[in-house]
Amino acid sequence: MKRHEKYDVIIVGAGIIGLATAYYSTRAGLKTLILDRGKAASGTTAAAAGMLGVQVELQSRTPLYPLANESRRLYEHLEHELMERTGTSLGRTVSGAIKPAFSSEEWKKLEKIEEWQAAAGESVQRLTASELYDELPRLTAGAKGALYFQEEAHVEPAQTAHAFQQAAVLQGAELKTHTEVTSLYREAGSCRGVLTADGTCFYGEQVVLATGPDPLTSSVHMDVLPIEGMKGEAVRVQGKRPLVTKTLYHQHFYFVPKPNGETLIGATSKASRERTTTVEGIGEVLHRAEQLVPEVAEAEITKMWAGVRPQTNDDLPLIGPHPAIPGCWLCCGHGRNGILLAPASGKELVTAIITRNTSALTAFDPGRGSKVEYHSQ
Repeated sequence: MKRHEKYDVIIVGAGIIGLATAYYSTRAGLKTLILDRGKAASGTTAAAAGMLGVQVELQSRTPLYPLANESRRLYEHLEHELMERTGTSLGRTVSGAIKPAFSSEEWKKLEKIEEWQAAAGESVQRLTASELYDELPRLTAGAKGALYFQEEAHVEPAQTAHAFQQAAVLQGAELKTHTEVTSLYREAGSCRGVLTADGTCFYGEQVVLATGPDPLTSSVHMDVLPIEGMKGEAVRVQGKRPLVTKTLYHQHFYFVPKPNGETLIGATSKASRERTTTVEGIGEVLHRAEQLVPEVAEAEITKMWAGVRPQTNDDLPLIGPHPAIPGCWLCCGHGRNGILLAPASGKELVTAIITRNTSALTAFDPGRGSKVEYHSQ
């Protein structure tokens, strides 16, 4: 067995969650190794829309809200911070987002969203039908009004992940791609590193699993809340003129205007870990898109793809210590909000690793629902 020097933190998974965690761990002075079985940011991250949908995504004030709100604040600083350090832009665009209602029932739901967000101090504005069509003139007829979230933004996922990667490496992180981790290395029941497919052992004081929808091994995930794969298919189109100038969000379906003039449209949602693009899936996307914005029928499709989101059954990520394996931490299961939650997830996890205080992560305890007791060492 090949042996390597010891690290303070080993991160398994080089998607945006793992890379953001590496950024904050190296910034804290921790000797960090990042391992990925493929290329960095080539899985779920590459398939993401890049929405920072704090307001438009959340239906109520769940435990996800404080984490999402923290991430939004971090992105405002990271936009400049990472650009200065790496020269890579996040592609952050504050376009605002609009959530229309086409029925009385939908409007009642929007009123509840408006109520809790106004109480939380969020910027939210009601739009009459006339005001809505001024903002989105190509929206299909029949809307009764909308909520407008002026501060909603989106980023380019690949650029953002690359910026985190560059910054982490500049701060001393080692990144090894095409290196498949097959299991944890344990001594006396505690995690002391990882083993790879070629027989190499990397030693680490702490190991973070940021592995997306695919579990490392069944035994590692036995005592934590399960993560399911949720397949989503999406397209990018180029219209003869801009289809939307603000993010349009209706019943978990979205149009996101991109800086190059294209519009990203998606996504389907189906329990599956299959990553193939299908006629059925893309057909559903195009059908729903044309229902919302009929002019999309004349647009050119520039790209179509499928991705798999790591989803828990309570829609909350797993962030914190493994309930049965001391020295092992999880930062995964972010569902459709991985891009949004990456900075705060990484920062809070690194803080917990350093201080051993996990109180800020109670809602995201990987062992919630499990009776296994965790004993820190």
